[in-house]
Amino acid sequence: MIRNIGIPITSLPDLEPIQDVITQFGSVDDSIPVRDITVADGPDHIFHYQDAPLRLSETASVGFYRAMGIPLSYAKRCPSRLLASQVRHWVETDSRVGEGTFLINREDREATKFLPRGSSPVPVRALLETAAELVPSLRVRSFIQTTRDFTISLVDVEREYRITPEDFLYGGMTVQGSFVESKAVLFDGYIFRLVCSNGLITAADRKITKHLSGSESRMVAKMRETIEGVLATLPSKFEALKQTTELPAPDRESLISSLRTLAKIRTSVADRIREQYVSNPPESLYDAINLVTALGQEFVNSPRVARQTEELGGVLLSHHQLCSTCGRLQ
Repeated sequence: MIRNIGIPITSLPDLEPIQDVITQFGSVDDSIPVRDITVADGPDHIFHYQDAPLRLSETASVGFYRAMGIPLSYAKRCPSRLLASQVRHWVETDSRVGEGTFLINREDREATKFLPRGSSPVPVRALLETAAELVPSLRVRSFIQTTRDFTISLVDVEREYRITPEDFLYGGMTVQGSFVESKAVLFDGYIFRLVCSNGLITAADRKITKHLSGSESRMVAKMRETIEGVLATLPSKFEALKQTTELPAPDRESLISSLRTLAKIRTSVADRIREQYVSNPPESLYDAINLVTALGQEFVNSPRVARQTEELGGVLLSHHQLCSTCGRLQ
């Protein structure tokens, strides 16, 4: 068993209930047309709605200024009078901006998201509610938000599998996408190892949903179908993972060479794999997979890198046969 890295989750109740995350979204945001907002010259607030200042969240700011081709860094340092003049110009001349919509939290007087004309918000709250209704035993391992994207890792605490009497694995799924429907929402199978809190993403069976919009009943039906499809892939992944306990670990350079051939691997991750192979050499391929996925906990401040590291574990699982000639995974 490999050395733990980071702080392991020692019991499943330590995972966050999905309802706690759902409540973080509050009630569904109201939507208001951009043209209903007054753009003043500041100095403190250039946006006003119903004769009161309206703040833009970081997410709304990124989307709004990006639609106008204005970097957020420029907007933050631009004099308010000049910025207001540019914003009024784009609202009046570019229908993608002027006919766009802000989602606002009326209680906080804050615009939470900007939707260009023709865009729809990805219903993250509805997605979580659908998942919770379909699988009440889901818990949240992680929920990461940036100004543009979100990634959610969900663990089904009743979908248990044992590699050994002490080594518990749990199945679930990850969901990643943009808050605004500018790209597809990706659903992947997820395997969580309790003893060291490693996560493994099985992207080989990825489900892609390009449009999460339309009528509520149609949207919920699509999400249910996608979630069920992802969870149905997990039994075969558990069995494949158990097989890796009986396969020898590839040597260090063969493993890294395999990952470079099969996926993208960052130099920093490759260097840490080399170091871990020396300090904690794996005996089986299962050990090697856990060595790689455990590195994701070292990149907690870089969610994208952490997720890519968990995906590398899924790559090793999908290509777990060793070539008798070159020693690489295939």
